[in-house]
Amino acid sequence: MQQLKQEIEMKIIVAGRKEFLAKGFVKATVRDIARRAGISLGNFYTYFKGKEDLFVTIVEPVHQRMNKLMMDFFNYEAGKNFRDADFVSQFISHTAMSLTFLIQNNRKDVIMLLDKGVGTPYEGYKMQLVHMIEQDFKEDLRAQNAEHTLFHTPNGALFLIAKNLIEGIIETAKHVENEEDLSRTLRYFIHYHLNGMVSLLEV
Repeated sequence: MQQLKQEIEMKIIVAGRKEFLAKGFVKATVRDIARRAGISLGNFYTYFKGKEDLFVTIVEPVHQRMNKLMMDFFNYEAGKNFRDADFVSQFISHTAMSLTFLIQNNRKDVIMLLDKGVGTPYEGYKMQLVHMIEQDFKEDLRAQNAEHTLFHTPNGALFLIAKNLIEGIIETAKHVENEEDLSRTLRYFIHYHLNGMVSLLEV
């Protein structure tokens, strides 16, 4: 009996993931999820309170992993000099490897979290990441040139770089499936952004 319950719950999760990825949270319906899972509408509510409860159940584990990963990145580069070529190379490799592992093992849930969460508690999470990265860029670069005009423009160049970085990671997760290609693409992309960020100090 317990095994049957677990099997039905997993069918709902698999069906929900497919519906959310295809339609986004707002357009996905409990009725369609139940139909895809091969269960009655009433049976759905035996396992989940509603579609938001299901979405959170699917996405929260990767949400926690993503937060941990971001803290790891910030701690790894804290106080370092981004003009140090050896450190930059190490940081790019470390970051690309960590992101590759996360995406390769949780690809669909990463996409749900960052791209399909409108209408859920995660709706603002992508922009939260953007602002975290922007602030981190500012702190790192301000330590090297505190008077640069780069730091005095709200939603300026660093915001655009951070936003483009997150959007690029999402697109990479969607379209680059091979692990080796994924790792290579992320390395190139992170290299491009870090070097572009540092080069702004010379402008």
